[in-house]
Amino acid sequence: MLNQKEAKAPAPERDELAAIITRLREEHRALEAKLGHLNKRVYLTADEQVEKKDLQKLKLKTKDRIFALERRIGQA
Repeated sequence: MLNQKEAKAPAPERDELAAIITRLREEHRALEAKLGHLNKRVYLTADEQVEKKDLQKLKLKTKDRIFALERRIGQA
């Protein structure tokens, strides 16, 4: 079984993963802003309801990717 130091990614890979995590966090914030805009509306058309669901799924998928990458570099 690997100890904590062995389980972490090498430094160059950690830097690359950290950059990807930063980009994904920005994407997550943008999705959250779009959802916030839709959530402020009193009424959503059918297309807007579908868009809202798609944004929620994409936001969750993005968050899952962030957590997976953080575990990979040993930040989580």
